Amino acid sequence: EQGVPFTYKCYGDSLHDLHHVFMLTIQKEESGPAIDEQCAFYRQFMTS
Repeated sequence: EQGVPFTYKCYGDSLHDLHHVFMLTIQKEESGPAIDEQCAFYRQFMTS
């Protein structure tokens, strides 16, 4: 309605208990793809 884009993704599975701040734990293998995708999402709105 307001023209604000969003993306919903679910990371992890039944073997990996990921909490809402799991991306802050960069040592976890599961954090990498989520961090990369979040950065790519924001980059598309940045202007130089």
